[in-house]
Parts: sequence; C-alpha cells; structure tokens
Amino acid sequence: TVVEQAAFELSGMTQIPARQESSAPQQQKLEEQQDASRGGGETTVGWVLKTRRWRRTTTTTRRKRGDVVVNRFVPHAAPWFYGMIGRFVQKKDDTALWARGANGARLLSRFLTTLACLVECLSSSSSLVVVELTALARDLVEFAWSFSTTNDTELRSSVLLALSVGFSHLRVESAAELLLQSSMHGLPQTLHQIAMDDSNPRCRDLASNVLKSFEGMKFMLQGV
Repeated sequence: TVVEQAAFELSGMTQIPARQESSAPQQQKLEEQQDASRGGGETTVGWVLKTRRWRRTTTTTRRKRGDVVVNRFVPHAAPWFYGMIGRFVQKKDDTALWARGANGARLLSRFLTTLACLVECLSSSSSLVVVELTALARDLVEFAWSFSTTNDTELRSSVLLALSVGFSHLRVESAAELLLQSSMHGLPQTLHQIAMDDSNPRCRDLASNVLKSFEGMKFMLQGV
C-alpha cells in the first residue's frame, strides 16, 4: 500500500527485497502477492519477513561503512498506527466495508499487514524508541489476536504475521505479561493447533515461528 511504501522510505529502507525480483509495475506486483496468498505462494507475509532480514543486513553494512542511519519514520509511527486503528474503530460496523465475504477479509488482511509494516519500520531505529516500539508491538498483538477465529486463510495469515512481528519486538517479560492477560487467553494453544493442523503451509510456519519466541518464557506461563 501507499502507507507501507512511505513508511519504508522514511525509515531508510528505500528498497523492498521481495519486489526486486520482478520488473513488473509496483502495483501489479502487490496484487500478485495478494492473489498468491490464497494458493500458498509468495505473499506480503513473505515480503515483510524478508524485509526484516534484509534490513538487519543493510543496517549493519551501513554502520560498518560509517554511514549515518537515520530513521525519519520515528515521529510518524505512532500517529499513523493509532490513526489507522482509530479509523477502524469508527468504521468497524460499516457492513459496506467489512461484511463483503472474501473482499472484506482481504481488506482487513491488508489492514493488519500494513500495521505490522509500521511496527517493523519503527524497529529499524535506535534503542531510544524502545518504549514506543514496545507499546506499538503490544497493541499490534492485541489487535491482531481479536481476529484469530477467522476461517479465511489470507486473513489468518495476516493475523499470524502481525503476531510474529509484534512478539519479535517485545522483551520476554513484556511478552509474558501480555500473554497472562485474560484477553489473550488460549493464544499458545491456538498457535500450536495452527502449527500442527492448518492446511496452509505459510500459516503453519508463522505459527511455529511465534511459538519459538515463547521458549524463553515457559516458566512464566504456567497454566496459560
């Protein structure tokens, strides 16, 4: 989306790795990624995860060269993130937007993916934004989890992507505290079921990745 592209450019990520392999117009490639998700092919999920790996490599290379890495997205992250959620709250009962079967699910899927992108772009900054990053990551996880019961594969994939991005930017103590909240009840069990039984390989992989992030907090999650 335009929002995702702007966030990447402001954060210093002027290239998007999953889109470098094709010379097709940018919008066409985005549509191809969206369409492919229903068949288990390359998706914006893969794009975001590849971007994370690419960002770490690129940032490290820049620092070794002595380049100054400036994330100009930092002052925009929270206003954009909470602005989008605020608009969703205002429009969540608008059946013309959301209650349209596969199209409604696809729109919500893109919405969650964009939120995950905003959090990921903020994370490329220095440790000075750790408090803000933690807040956005927590709220991303809680917001995404509210759609975990969906039967739509594309939307479920985006929910799992948002959970993966959110938990990856939470310290063990913060993640454990979040999981102990009543609103997050059953999350580990749901992820385990998806990782074992989901018909979509991308969903299984994402669920497994999130579960791995819980390994360091087992002693804090007794009974969850």
